[in-house]
Amino acid sequence: MDASEILKNVGNNMGAVVIIWKILHEKYKKYAEKRQLDAARYLPARDHYIEYLSRTYGNLSIVNTLYSKNISYKTKDIYEPLEVFWHDPFGKKIKHTISNDKPFSLLSKFNKLVIQGAAGSGKSVVLKMLFLDIVDRSMGVPVYIELRRLSSSHKIFDEFLSQITPDGTSLNKEILWDCIGDGDFIFLFDGYDEIQPSQISQVNDDLKDFCSRCSKNKFVITSRPRPGLNINGFNTVFFENIDYDQCCRIIKKYDSQGAICEKLIKEVKDFKFLEGENLLLSPLMAYFLYVFSLKGKALPSKKHIFFRTFFDMLFSDHDELKGCPKTFKSLLSRDQFHSVLRELGFIAFKEQKIEFSKEEILLFIRRSLDKLGYSEISESDVLGDLFNDIPIFVSNDDFYFKWSHRSIQEYFAACYIFRCEYGEKASVLRSCFFSNPQSHLDMIDIYCDMDPVVFRETFVYEYLKKYRQYHFMRPDDIPAELEQEVSFRKEILFVWKLFLSFFITEGGLFNPDNFYYFCLDCSRRFKVKIYGATGRYVSIGGFDSMLLISRSFDNLYHVTDFLFKRGFSWVEKISSDDPFPASLSMFPPSEIERLSDLPDLTATINNSQNFADINKVVKFGMHGLYKINSRAVFSEIINIENSLKTKGVQ
Repeated sequence: MDASEILKNVGNNMGAVVIIWKILHEKYKKYAEKRQLDAARYLPARDHYIEYLSRTYGNLSIVNTLYSKNISYKTKDIYEPLEVFWHDPFGKKIKHTISNDKPFSLLSKFNKLVIQGAAGSGKSVVLKMLFLDIVDRSMGVPVYIELRRLSSSHKIFDEFLSQITPDGTSLNKEILWDCIGDGDFIFLFDGYDEIQPSQISQVNDDLKDFCSRCSKNKFVITSRPRPGLNINGFNTVFFENIDYDQCCRIIKKYDSQGAICEKLIKEVKDFKFLEGENLLLSPLMAYFLYVFSLKGKALPSKKHIFFRTFFDMLFSDHDELKGCPKTFKSLLSRDQFHSVLRELGFIAFKEQKIEFSKEEILLFIRRSLDKLGYSEISESDVLGDLFNDIPIFVSNDDFYFKWSHRSIQEYFAACYIFRCEYGEKASVLRSCFFSNPQSHLDMIDIYCDMDPVVFRETFVYEYLKKYRQYHFMRPDDIPAELEQEVSFRKEILFVWKLFLSFFITEGGLFNPDNFYYFCLDCSRRFKVKIYGATGRYVSIGGFDSMLLISRSFDNLYHVTDFLFKRGFSWVEKISSDDPFPASLSMFPPSEIERLSDLPDLTATINNSQNFADINKVVKFGMHGLYKINSRAVFSEIINIENSLKTKGVQ
């Protein structure tokens, strides 16, 4: 790439690029001399690094649309400031807006950060904005890495090295390690949820080791909610849903002429998803609504209808351009393409991959064509159609192909499952529950509208049975007066992990810093991530004390949250109607206790004498959060089992 092309990519930011090069140049020179090596021999070529940085800046400056590969927008032009939140050690919700002009301000608060959000919430665009801002204001040396590219044989350092030396130029690795370890780098890792399942353990270890070895730098990871993403020292922030006004502003960014904006915004205001399933409330769905209105389509009321309509529109557009139905190179019809994509979507679902090498994708297309009886069709022709004419797949280098958006892949996977025989679809949905259910919720969210009966008889049924089994795991000698209290405790602890401790106050005053140390102790001692804590003054054994309760959760929380939002009434919110106990008759314990679901004679807090009072404490500390309604669960199980018997299903 010559100088004119570099300037074209980075616009007016060539000076910033050179400044960043000088940061790296000085580091490299310093550590080469420390190792008594010839600095001139080992210094990376200026043009190579500037070419890498300008190329990456240029790529991240553009957002390609899902609707047409020929239409793209500048990242900065279409970005709508998004709000993230996190909880401080007191359980207080803290909000921060990632602005257009200074998105890097988020990283002034954290050195190690996970940005977590649902499908289409804007994670990747935010990461692009961070990279551009770092370069624009010369905030450090940015490194952008797509985590799906990593494996046990290709680690973070290898990927960075391959980016800055694409022509195979040899660099001294020890000196480069020294440079990174010295600080000033900002590593932006995109798509933790897209790491191949077979590689997740190795990539996790690599992330932990790399971040520990290079701890003077800043690190950002984006991901959908996923199990296993709990790396020591990382703070997690979550995206807020966009509101009506933000949705309208996003639509206006795409509709630069304003021709359809006014009409669409009125329709959006009346759209039922604003009060329903949050389908609309993400940047991706705002874009879909713009495209639908552009083509004169009604706003669909279900996710699977959204994606089917979008798929049909891709064909309609090509027909309109030609003035007649388009003939694709593969000669497949619209419905035949849908069949092939269902097969490919399910393969990607099983493999938990959205990106494939060219050899892989051609192999999977070949298998799909043969299975469907289209053996005479060329897999290369199909890939060409899906890449060039129907932009379902995208590629930056013609070597790796990925789905244009993971939600599209999940839609086709859901369609594949829907068309299976009852036994096969039931088997797949049950496996979704038993194997990292949190990882499958986005696909399940699409499927459950397509087939609510089978969804209830499989995925939901397994959840209910798991609770029933947990509920009745209790000894026979529970005192009768505690039976109801034990049931209530189980209804909460099925979803949550709770930890309690006390601080004796000095003169009736409590040092707020103790909240922080309490949460830190919980996290270290029990190897969990704490998501909030509350406190209340109470007399314990005659001592004025502050009772502290913190909470954590695992995969079942995300499933419970999903089912609550889907309207299942046996998930409900905790109400603290009972009066808070003024005193507890025990000596204040010196250790943190994890709350168990049964009375424990050896416990200071969770013994039979205090069990009912501690439940009142829990109600206060967990007010407004989820619990299970046991009676409603057992009633629902009976209804489902009666339905299955009627069908003759075991």
